[in-house]
Amino acid sequence: MEISSQTRQPEQPAWNWPLDDQTPVDITPYYVSKYSKGGLSYWVGAARSVGLTAQDWEQRRKAPIVYLLKVGSDAIHERLYYRIARTLDLPQQHVFWAVTPPHTDLVAAAIQFEPEAFFPRRIDVSTKTVLYRRRTHFVPNAEDFWRHDVLHYYCGTGDIHQAMVKGNVLFGIDAADCTFRAPFLENYWQQYLDHYQAQDPIRLPVIYEMMQRIAHHAELPELVEQELGEAPGPVLEHLAYQHAIPGENIRAMHNELLHNLQKLSPTFPGAIFL
Repeated sequence: MEISSQTRQPEQPAWNWPLDDQTPVDITPYYVSKYSKGGLSYWVGAARSVGLTAQDWEQRRKAPIVYLLKVGSDAIHERLYYRIARTLDLPQQHVFWAVTPPHTDLVAAAIQFEPEAFFPRRIDVSTKTVLYRRRTHFVPNAEDFWRHDVLHYYCGTGDIHQAMVKGNVLFGIDAADCTFRAPFLENYWQQYLDHYQAQDPIRLPVIYEMMQRIAHHAELPELVEQELGEAPGPVLEHLAYQHAIPGENIRAMHNELLHNLQKLSPTFPGAIFL
């Protein structure tokens, strides 16, 4: 099976990554309210920006949302996925570590709220369009929906993934289910390819391209370990309690990916045979 590559088209819109995503967000000044959500994980709360008047405080539950909050393992998974997605230039909701000085034991993430974004009812990658409120919108980077599927699989989950659209850019959301497990199936990547070969072969060029894009970033395991080591709060202690080793697992996953690509194309560089 030959590897075919499909590169990002130059007309695709750029995602506006934050200038500073290394400084944790201090949520102390915000009013945090409950904010329920369905799906694979849940929001712990919403950080709202409340004005200075008494009337503003009375209406605090209706104040604009700035960040949505997650804690514990969900927060760690969201942040790690975001850092990898940014490294790969794959549009993803912006995720920051969250802190509040009175609570030094907090393990949390602040996810930037996008009030102008919408959930498409249908995503048609082949025509680069999405359907929302009975209107069809052109989304040049619609193939990124498939690329996120590959990245979720790389990050240790085979579950569904979700996306929203802001302007004409599709971006990924909700990566809490990415548990950063080591390959948990025999022939992990080959099973993934075989599934789409049988069920949806039109995806394969995009899948191959994304697999190669990931493989060429040999620094991803070190990025995960560095991110965890520099995180605020007791992130490492939390992972130790959960017996989770994301850095080692993503390294095993990366090597498995490289091995599979070399099977498909013996000239593919970088595989380390253990």
